[in-house]
Amino acid sequence: MSNAILIKTDAGQEAVLDRSLYPNLNGRLRTLLLQIDGKKRASELMQLALSLGAPADSLDKLLAMGLIVRETPPTPRIVMPTIRTGTPPPAPAPIPARVERREVPVAVEPSTPAGFERFQEAAQMMSEAAAKHLGLKAMFFTLKVDRCSNARELRGLMEDFRKAIAKAKTPFFADRLTEEIEALLD
Repeated sequence: MSNAILIKTDAGQEAVLDRSLYPNLNGRLRTLLLQIDGKKRASELMQLALSLGAPADSLDKLLAMGLIVRETPPTPRIVMPTIRTGTPPPAPAPIPARVERREVPVAVEPSTPAGFERFQEAAQMMSEAAAKHLGLKAMFFTLKVDRCSNARELRGLMEDFRKAIAKAKTPFFADRLTEEIEALLD
């Protein structure tokens, strides 16, 4: 039974929903019954039962009460090939595949290695400033910065960044910081 997957019966589902149906189902057995989800093996559930302080025969008790059953794996169907005599029917004509052309957006920026390095430096500066000044909001903002793949996307975050920094610090500080970052992106 250690490899068997156990599932709740309809009675087991009802026992979970209405405690009064099974008054002899103590708290530990009920907790164990709640853990039976059709995914755990009996060996895992037995370890769980012991860690809960339930008796070693807890699963057997639940089986005897009709609250759980062993899941029976579906039996594989074996289909025997049929032998036909005569000529086979003609194969259907192949249907030509329809190919759709799609334009793939190409990131134009940054076109030079130096431009890419400046983009990375600007993104890092934004992330570090957010982490330093925005508190809990920093995590969400740095995720947005990390998703940016070019300077245009990073510029799209600049206004939200400036507002958040202005609120946390001062508008003057936010303006100065965003100007520094913009200078890296130009």
